[in-house]
Amino acid sequence: MNFMQTIVVQLKNKKAIATLQSLEQKQFIRILSESEIDSVALQGEPMSLNSYKNWIKNAEKDETVDLKEAENKWIARRKKLQQLIK
Repeated sequence: MNFMQTIVVQLKNKKAIATLQSLEQKQFIRILSESEIDSVALQGEPMSLNSYKNWIKNAEKDETVDLKEAENKWIARRKKLQQLIK
């Protein structure tokens, strides 16, 4: 039975990296990439806690979008792109 699952893991220290590399040498896992980015969701410069709290506060004040409306817009855009590809 073949089982493959891709996961993202945050390593806490160099011993954890060595352990994963050992598993890769035994062909239990494959390391797809090594990244120095702390957060995939918030790439770029690190944010202070205060900046993060302000970012959340501003996001909460922003206008919301109806999920169904957004989905319909993306469906329409996808159809246009598919027509352009043909």
